[in-house]
Amino acid sequence: MLKSLSAVMALALPASAQVGTLFDGVRGPAPAFKALEAPAVPEGPSDWAPASPDSEPGDTNPGAPERSGFWERMQGKAFDQICKSIKLRTGQGVDFPGYGGARAEVERKLERTAAGTFALIDRISLNLSGGLSQSLLSGAEGGLSVSVGTTLRGESMVVRPLGTKKSCDELGRLVNVLDMKAAIPLSPARIREMKVGELWRIPMTLHIGVGLGASAADLPASVSFGRGKEGRASVTLYRLSESQVRFRLRIDKADVRSKGGDVVYSIPGVALGLPETDTIVLEQLARLIDRQIARTITRYMTARLGLSSGKRMGRMLMIEYVLDPRDEAEMAALRELMRGDLNALTMLRDLVSRAGRALIDQEANPPREEIAELVGRHSGDLSAPPTFVGADDYERDGRRFALKLPILFDYENASGRERDEILILDEDGGGHRILKADKRKEAGFFDVPFLGEMVMDHTQKTAQVLSKVGADGSVSEPAAVYVVQEGFLRSGAGAARDMVQDADDISSLIGVRGTGRNARASLPVDALFPKDSLLRPESSHGPRDTGGSPQEKTYHRGISAFTLAFSRKAVADIVAAPADVVLKSYVNALGYAEREMMERVLPLMRLKADGTLDYSRREAEKALGYDDWRDEGSRDAMAQLSYLAAQASDVIRDLAKARDAKDASERADRFRDALAGDGRSGLAYEEILKVMVQLVDPADVSAEFFVNVDKGIKG
Repeated sequence: MLKSLSAVMALALPASAQVGTLFDGVRGPAPAFKALEAPAVPEGPSDWAPASPDSEPGDTNPGAPERSGFWERMQGKAFDQICKSIKLRTGQGVDFPGYGGARAEVERKLERTAAGTFALIDRISLNLSGGLSQSLLSGAEGGLSVSVGTTLRGESMVVRPLGTKKSCDELGRLVNVLDMKAAIPLSPARIREMKVGELWRIPMTLHIGVGLGASAADLPASVSFGRGKEGRASVTLYRLSESQVRFRLRIDKADVRSKGGDVVYSIPGVALGLPETDTIVLEQLARLIDRQIARTITRYMTARLGLSSGKRMGRMLMIEYVLDPRDEAEMAALRELMRGDLNALTMLRDLVSRAGRALIDQEANPPREEIAELVGRHSGDLSAPPTFVGADDYERDGRRFALKLPILFDYENASGRERDEILILDEDGGGHRILKADKRKEAGFFDVPFLGEMVMDHTQKTAQVLSKVGADGSVSEPAAVYVVQEGFLRSGAGAARDMVQDADDISSLIGVRGTGRNARASLPVDALFPKDSLLRPESSHGPRDTGGSPQEKTYHRGISAFTLAFSRKAVADIVAAPADVVLKSYVNALGYAEREMMERVLPLMRLKADGTLDYSRREAEKALGYDDWRDEGSRDAMAQLSYLAAQASDVIRDLAKARDAKDASERADRFRDALAGDGRSGLAYEEILKVMVQLVDPADVSAEFFVNVDKGIKG
């Protein structure tokens, strides 16, 4: 049985307020792999208690949907069974040089789900592209070109769960092309035949953009910039049970920007002692086995250095119904909707007609109005009311660095910053407003051809600020949820302990108001991962290890999720905390050396009316043990003290700014900014939380810590 640590308290939020991956499609069950038998929590005053995690993320845990999405992204790139990488793919295209082209593709593959089992995916796509490219500069040194184009992509995807954990057991099913399935036509009879857990998706995407590219003649290098507008329409059917099928429609309109550069060099096969490898071996592989294998080997023998960034700003609208596939009337109404206004081509035609204008004018088109228009347009023929309607105004910033050396090394580091303002409406016209901020970092090493990355390290931090919205547009005081997730593949055992320690560094400060630690809120770090258990026994060391320091064990993989929920009262207490308490809490959250420095000078500090901290430099030097400014180290110490004092002042100002907001809606905005590092102090997520958690009553906070580690070690 898997063991986790969870608080006995739970945050009671309406089901409709739990967003997570609502806009990303179906949520899978919780991550599942080899169980970690957590030792019993030692006797003591701790309020933490061991509990079995839910078998499937539910709406009672605000962090569960985030956890599922995080694990799905992580395992998608991980080193896995070889049969998982086998794909059946074919395609046919027609090109019109200088003007565009068309291409149709059919693909069948296996993919691991969040439950650890595999699913069979059938995908059919059609791409139409058109545009013009003009060379602005061409010469011996390189070239510069500009292009304008349009791309229309349509797709049918069917996902069927198989229930097996061994991909090679499903090779017979994979190669049986007579078993391929498409999402179209959406007839009532075909919908009734869907299996529980089966997913159909029909997305269509239109992109209109302009690009600028430059290349060097003597170097395999290129730089590109792009700007465009994009519209997406997606219809999804998911079989929830024998009596329920979920129908979702999503419309996404966005402004997209990108820039990046690449240096690419491919090693000829002759250099590896394989005569005419590129022209003979790869060509034969392409003919006799699969083009994908040839492409993978070519990629394996390529050196690459790349840096890119992108930004996407837009609005997504979603409406959801839960229907009975056995009800002839409901299925007939759904079919008519798909033939009528819900036809994805009609939606895209509407988007194209607006492409010349500003994509989103939030003053002229508030989300509540667009939601009402969506519901009114598509609910007329369905007797059942929608189970979910919502809008998401979002901003996505991403950066990617990649370094690849042929055969030996493949490293990729991706990071991103996301901001969302989500409005979810209830039947009575009220609903919930969720302000969401995400920060991600993903790193992978040693990408093995066909199998995936051998070493991975992923982190995601999420802050959500939630408010109740009345039918009259009034907004309640906000509550908040923080979720931090960490995952690794093949890392030192200390990484597993660090995941627990990082969570404890926050939870042990709950309610202390600037003084010490809260033992009742401290996680049992040593009970879960004793320090001695992280080291290899001396008997397992090799002959070259004698006389050295103890070596750390290597764990196969692990994942953790720490969820911390603040009630409305807790948020109110944070923003209303007195300045002197905020200052003491800031100092209490510092590391040992910085904390000792600030504690020595704290009695000398005075808070000015503008929120800054004032102190005598001479008195501060004496408090720190320096008799004169010429003393060695005095200048560095005073510079560090000045920085810490300024940052403490900025934390006080950020909370005062939220307290002085004109209304609850603005207070929620400012509190989200403070959590996500968009305030004056620059402290973000766990850094600012170490201050905030000290300012609350522990009774107003609930938390859950989930950890799952597969050690991969005998015994």
